[in-house]
Amino acid sequence: MKNLNKIGINTAKYSFIIGTLFLLTYAITKYDMIAVFGYYYLITAIFFNIAIVLYLIIKTIINKSELITNLKTIGVILLNIPIAYLYVIIVFDYLNFF
Repeated sequence: MKNLNKIGINTAKYSFIIGTLFLLTYAITKYDMIAVFGYYYLITAIFFNIAIVLYLIIKTIINKSELITNLKTIGVILLNIPIAYLYVIIVFDYLNFF
């Protein structure tokens, strides 16, 4: 289970880092294609993070002894949701989508 949680934490960390790099690159360059690539990255990251969370939930159901550790890992992954939402609002506001 320790390896699984490491995968979950790394997934959250790299999702955050890559998303932040897309946002900063877009903010610096103002190149609209960066926003498009960031959007496609966001869709891909959503599916990948959902897969990791579902895997953690299934593993927790099978092995209840790791409940607290897995729930903490799921919580860390889910922290990316409000961050991603904020990034989307920032980019859409800049592109005058709202």
